[in-house]
Amino acid sequence: EPTPDAEPTPDAEPTPDAEPAPDPAPDPAPDVVAFEDIDDSVHAEAIVWAASAGIVRGMEPGRFAPDEPLSRGQLATVLAATFELPPVDPDQPPALYADVRPDNVHAEAILALAAAGVVQGFADDTYRPADPVSRQQIASLIARALGLASDVRGTFEDVADDNVHRPAIEALAELGITTGCAPKRFCPEQPVLRGQAASLLMRAVLD
Repeated sequence: EPTPDAEPTPDAEPTPDAEPAPDPAPDPAPDVVAFEDIDDSVHAEAIVWAASAGIVRGMEPGRFAPDEPLSRGQLATVLAATFELPPVDPDQPPALYADVRPDNVHAEAILALAAAGVVQGFADDTYRPADPVSRQQIASLIARALGLASDVRGTFEDVADDNVHRPAIEALAELGITTGCAPKRFCPEQPVLRGQAASLLMRAVLD
């Protein structure tokens, strides 16, 4: 005798949807942009941009020191970060500069810039990482990183035609990356300040 079909099991009562979990709280803003000494700086926007991009860091927690000179070692580090240059192990290549030890915090960046042809150092085979960077020097380094030069002359009254940095200075001026230190003046030998450097790099990358 065939077994009768089993009585169908009634559908289970549907389980009500669980209460949706609340959205997670947003991550807090990174500390790198929380500088207490830039509110009155004309370079504040550029400093925040550069810090958020991981290009610059403060001198200490909460302090960027926008009006302090930028050293040549610091410049190498921010340029290598800005233009995303591949690192060079300071223990591997022969020493390019007598005064840049492998344990120098900026050594990897200095060698990366040298390998890319952005920095050249001095005739005595030194780089002088602790020295302040002049305005004309940073112009040349940014122009080399971007592959820029200009034959224009006379934009700035204090940049002589035979100044080795003139083509770079003029190229940056043509693109609006620099506007000088005053009308018709570039102040080529003055140290570049940390805030000024942030503005130059932001214009070089974003404009």
